[in-house]
Amino acid sequence: MTKTIDPSWRNVYLIHSDMAVRRSLRDIVIDQTNYAVIPFATEADFLESLAFLPPGCVLIERSSQEKGRDTLLQGIAHLRPELPIIAMCNACDVPTAINLIKSGASDVIDLTSGSANLPEMLEQTFITLPDRVRRADLYRTAKERVAALTPKELSVLKWIALGMLSKQIAHEMQLSVRTVEMHRSHILTRMNVRSMGDCIHLFHLAFQEEAFEDIALGAA
Repeated sequence: MTKTIDPSWRNVYLIHSDMAVRRSLRDIVIDQTNYAVIPFATEADFLESLAFLPPGCVLIERSSQEKGRDTLLQGIAHLRPELPIIAMCNACDVPTAINLIKSGASDVIDLTSGSANLPEMLEQTFITLPDRVRRADLYRTAKERVAALTPKELSVLKWIALGMLSKQIAHEMQLSVRTVEMHRSHILTRMNVRSMGDCIHLFHLAFQEEAFEDIALGAA
């Protein structure tokens, strides 16, 4: 089933240093898709606006000479994990493409081979956007709710996530079983969830930055 994309999310954030290339790519996107194009001449301009941009797709110039992980892509993926990234480069070989994907790019396009497949690539990328937004919201919720725990409660939750029972946790932390049970109750209340299983899901999501299944979150 095709998921509906919020109209305010139909944005392509185009970052390229060459004005002629920016105009050419903008024209392709506008003429062949129904997405809006917001151009940026420099990475710095884009990063300055990053926190305030509505969901959309990032189309960004990268160097094919870059070796190792791309720290800029990693930074974008960390700050705005819901934004899919299409990396553009010239004469992009397989190792470079792999590095860009590992750094956070959803896809890579080699501009020396032409940009005819860009509209289709954008369409396929935007299909993933609703899910990405949902997962990013869940990740932020997890971080916020785990941050609400006291250090002692967080320690208890870490032991619970390892599969330990209250009696075992009490022994490890030199607490009474009753105190551990009290902490468990407080954890559920502070994290505003219905079960300890939900707490564990949020804990793993917050610390591993992975997308887990939907869980039954209570009202914030």
